[in-house]
Amino acid sequence: MMENKIITTPANETRKAVKKQFAIMKHKKQLLTILSLLFICVIGWAVVSLFAAQQKTKIDSKFLKYATPLTANLDLETLNALESKRSFTESELTNFPIFRVYTDPKTREEKVISIDAPLPTPTPRATPRPTTAPNPATP
Repeated sequence: MMENKIITTPANETRKAVKKQFAIMKHKKQLLTILSLLFICVIGWAVVSLFAAQQKTKIDSKFLKYATPLTANLDLETLNALESKRSFTESELTNFPIFRVYTDPKTREEKVISIDAPLPTPTPRATPRPTTAPNPATP
């Protein structure tokens, strides 16, 4: 019996090569379609982001009046009054007494004392102690 052998001819090999190239091109076409859609999505996303970032906000009219620039007019009377205020020298400031208010914790009495003075010590008070009465039953 004769065995069926496939005879390869140059025409058959060319057909196989063309079919293989078409399969590769079909795969590349699908990849190109996917990449094109992805590119369109990225461009759309960028456009939407730009429009969202450029939204105009309205400023209320009462806030606009606060945004007006200040006038550069100086009140000379106020400046002269500031210049005529009393100023202290270093020696006056070193001898200047500072006071504080001390509140006695027991009596709640407030006293004004110098900050250099030691805090007054509260005066001790005698606390009454109970005494026992003699028991008449014990001799």
